[in-house]
Amino acid sequence: MIHNVLCRKRDAKVVATDAAEMRQAIAREKGENARWDLKYAAGGLIDLEFVAQHLQLVHAAEQPEILDTNTARVLDNAWRLGLLPAQDADILRPAVRLYHNLTQVLRLCLPGPFDPKTAGKGLLDLLCRAADLPNFAALDAHLAETQQKVRASFNRILGQAK
Repeated sequence: MIHNVLCRKRDAKVVATDAAEMRQAIAREKGENARWDLKYAAGGLIDLEFVAQHLQLVHAAEQPEILDTNTARVLDNAWRLGLLPAQDADILRPAVRLYHNLTQVLRLCLPGPFDPKTAGKGLLDLLCRAADLPNFAALDAHLAETQQKVRASFNRILGQAK
């Protein structure tokens, strides 16, 4: 039954508008300016999830192979099916993997929010290894750049549908 609901034809403009409005509501409620809040930061996991959900809702009627419960696999499917432009796939696919790697480390190591200013060297080094970067300054800069690019892709993909 869920598969049938997901595969209904939908107006891409309506889906894009709804997704953008929901993202804005989350930003108002949770904020989006804390870079290391990997989920809610502008260009963070929430943006990736909204892109994946948007792509599924818009394209599943014609290409049900896009459907998956995992954001990374949805993005991979969308790229493989030609539904996600290479320009955006080259940003979004590595970003989701980076965010998941960093999130797993933080969940395992901390009981609460991550603050790089108070984190120990061991944790910072572990995050760098998870991101395959040489030091925390490089990781922090890479994260900022990735979030900026993800937000631009989010706006481009949802904006194209409007």
